[in-house]
Amino acid sequence: MAGVTSATFVNLVVGLMINWASIVVGFYSLYTIIINILPKYVIRDLENLLKETRGGCITTLEEGLFCGENNQGTYLQRLQEQEEEVSILVIRTYRANTLYKQFRELFGGLSWQIRRKYSEVRDLRDSITLAREEGKHLARSETRILSPLLLSTMRPRTFSPSPRSSMAHPVQQLHDLLASPSSRKSIILPYSPPMAVQSLALPQTPPECHKA
Repeated sequence: MAGVTSATFVNLVVGLMINWASIVVGFYSLYTIIINILPKYVIRDLENLLKETRGGCITTLEEGLFCGENNQGTYLQRLQEQEEEVSILVIRTYRANTLYKQFRELFGGLSWQIRRKYSEVRDLRDSITLAREEGKHLARSETRILSPLLLSTMRPRTFSPSPRSSMAHPVQQLHDLLASPSSRKSIILPYSPPMAVQSLALPQTPPECHKA
């Protein structure tokens, strides 16, 4: 009988410990859920998403992938509006610097406003990503169209200069002119007699003149 009583007592203690552990785990889970929905924790995801969206917009703008100036201006305007609205939520969140104020802002709907703004910024990020991919696709299409034209213009061309071209070198012009049979008759060059003929044409002086 004493053994049965001790076993029952042990079972009771074990059951109580399990119940208390379940209660503690339940309270911890509830605390974790409440803490995670407080504004100061929810705002972090929104800030990171806005930073990512801003970076994607700047990259797309620098690469010139927005299709048209109107499309580009629309995205920049939407991004500026989202940044202004997010800044208001950030100020409200970090102004509540105590747990009591955080719970007050929580029950005031601040966390819900942050979640809604998160969805809007996420839609903007997805739109910018889609516009960037469309711009890349358009750029690749234009490259495929222009590549054959660029290759055709870059091929080396062989020129056969005319022997009578006015842009030829003067020496080449003279050579071509002398080589032409029809032009030989019309060319008058100054006559220079050979050296032998020049020596015969000089007056012969007597040897005695050299002696003097």
